Amino acid sequence: MKLYDLDWSLFVRQMRVWDRLALTTRNAFHNLKPNMGVDKSKFGDDLVLLRDAKFITLYTDGKRARLHKDFHPSSRAIRAMGRHEIAGSVNSRTLHAYLRDNFTDVEVQALGCNRESYGYGAEQSLVSNAMSIAWLEAFLAVNDAKTWERDRTPEYRSWGMKASSWKPLLGKSGTLRAAQEMIRVFMASPTPLTFHELPERFPDVKSPLLGTIIMAGIRYLLLFPTLRHDDMMPMLTLWPGITRRLHRPKVAPPVAVTPDETFCGAYLMEDMLSVVVQSTAEPLRLRGNDYQLFARSQKTLEAELMPLPDWAVKRAAPDPSQRLKTAISFVRHLALVRVAGTSGKDLRLEPTEQANDWLALSAKERLKGILSSLRSAEPSNAKTSVRPEFNAASDLIPGDEATLVYDIDDEDDYDDFGDHPGLRFLPEQIASYGRRIDDDDLATAVAGAYASTPIGAFMPVTEFIDYHRDQVNPFMKIQSDGESRTYDSRWGWRQPTDEELEQAWGGILACFFEHRLLSLGGATLGLHGKERAACFELTDVGRYLLGRVEDFDYGHDVEAQVVVQPNFDIVFLAPSPLAEATISRFAERTGKGIGTLFRITKKSILTAAGGGMTAQAVLEALANLATKGMPANVEREIKGWFDQCRNIIIEPTILIRCPDAQTARRVISAGGRKVTALSGTVVELADRKMQSTLVRKLKDLGVFVDPPSAAAVSKSAPRRRRRRW
Repeated sequence: MKLYDLDWSLFVRQMRVWDRLALTTRNAFHNLKPNMGVDKSKFGDDLVLLRDAKFITLYTDGKRARLHKDFHPSSRAIRAMGRHEIAGSVNSRTLHAYLRDNFTDVEVQALGCNRESYGYGAEQSLVSNAMSIAWLEAFLAVNDAKTWERDRTPEYRSWGMKASSWKPLLGKSGTLRAAQEMIRVFMASPTPLTFHELPERFPDVKSPLLGTIIMAGIRYLLLFPTLRHDDMMPMLTLWPGITRRLHRPKVAPPVAVTPDETFCGAYLMEDMLSVVVQSTAEPLRLRGNDYQLFARSQKTLEAELMPLPDWAVKRAAPDPSQRLKTAISFVRHLALVRVAGTSGKDLRLEPTEQANDWLALSAKERLKGILSSLRSAEPSNAKTSVRPEFNAASDLIPGDEATLVYDIDDEDDYDDFGDHPGLRFLPEQIASYGRRIDDDDLATAVAGAYASTPIGAFMPVTEFIDYHRDQVNPFMKIQSDGESRTYDSRWGWRQPTDEELEQAWGGILACFFEHRLLSLGGATLGLHGKERAACFELTDVGRYLLGRVEDFDYGHDVEAQVVVQPNFDIVFLAPSPLAEATISRFAERTGKGIGTLFRITKKSILTAAGGGMTAQAVLEALANLATKGMPANVEREIKGWFDQCRNIIIEPTILIRCPDAQTARRVISAGGRKVTALSGTVVELADRKMQSTLVRKLKDLGVFVDPPSAAAVSKSAPRRRRRRW
């Protein structure tokens, strides 16, 4: 160890003096480094006490003070404790930083008993184990301290790894038993212990032995020194996540609540609709280097995504760029759009033949098709994994900054359009640990958890996930049945800890909620209570996805709250995201929220017609939403604008220019039905594949093809950039 290799017996005695210091004095010490002088007035009335305890020494001028050399190691340790927010930490990032700050690579490998794995792989395995109760239980089961320590003693690496100077600590008679008893006391304590109170809590442990045990506990990641910043008191604690798990109350089943605000809408389906409509009106250009949308197309599409309430965005919905990315993946998998062109020229997303048929469906039919595809999807073998770095469900603190989802590893996300994920019942972010649960069994467990919610009841999200994470965990059931606990990680094979299994199941439930239920209208999101905590109700759409019902209703969340005015303005009397998503297909947006949000124009109607909409579809949508019916002039103009639309066909062709009418007749004779006379000397060859055959026949008749003129070549050939030397 680099920072905590000191005499802990002396540190405990010094902390008795530290406990008597004023908070201002402790703060001054925390910022004081060796050979750094400060005015002695910073220590106030504690100056004499500090000098007598050899915490500080005065300069010869008697006005300034610096750290006493005997206090240098302790000062360094206190500063190190303040660098890592271990108290209250439950995530692995803090422990990773702690290891890198205090242990060498060979020490990490030795502590993890993994001498074949180096670098981050060994560190990740050690972090996962050290954050588990099983890590402490394994130490409490040790009978032979010498063998146990020898297995965890670093070995010198001749190829450059720095050797460690560790010496055995627990081999002496009684030391191991005293250390185990101390760990049991810490496990029974719901709070950390300050260093100055350790002698009182362990009166039978003499000072030198107490220091040895503290050193061993820190070395073997059983105990962690930390600093309580409120009063600058150094403390000793188990890993906080272990203490929290040991002393957590049994989670009760969630109780139904009454929401104050609600939102429900299949925004993923509406986002897909926006992508298909935009690509139908004009193909979406892609960058050739990374297959991403150009910035202008990206910005245009993000503006067309279904609007969501601000509070819903903060708690569950992904950012617009991720929503757009997911929508494009879905429409590509459903073969509604495809990538056309080449990476070097005119790369684009364009609609397929199925796009118009899909656009012609009702909103319910489109949504039902997506849900049916998810229900019948085959399990995927994609290399995705649930990483053991989820935040605990108890971290979902209600409030403005609370979120519904856990920290899902996004490293395997598809970040280009060349390899989009398939449609699966379980989102791509979810996979089982080392195939311990088949995809079908995992899907059944997820569906069973959400289907267990009462019909018509809003359940608090945090309590729901906590309860199923701790009490109805399929991973833990496999463990209790005695089956293998092999975990397929990207760094090797190991067994997941109980904490990882709990975090994984909680993360899977949260991920399914966001990426399937909420995004497809399968759940109504709400806020309840003074803390505005998140809650949800499973809808018939969600029960259809889970296979509990075979049909559902899907309509707009507000009816008779939209007014179509004779001046073509569309006024919203209340927020309605679903109605906005429908109207945005054939009207220009002018605002958000409530008030005049859209205006019907000739340009917007022509754009809708280009996207496959008909006058009947537009008028039916407005009739279903409009409070006071449709103004006659608006209906008349919409029909008139649609009647102006025509479809044309543009096809490539070949023009053959002849010097005289006689030559033209010889060309027509050779081409037969494949050629058409456009004038006395101009003949059209519609089938470009017949060009070589026609040229060959004309050659036999003595009619030869001249090369194109220089002017024509200069216009058709690409310009060559002049090379500069």
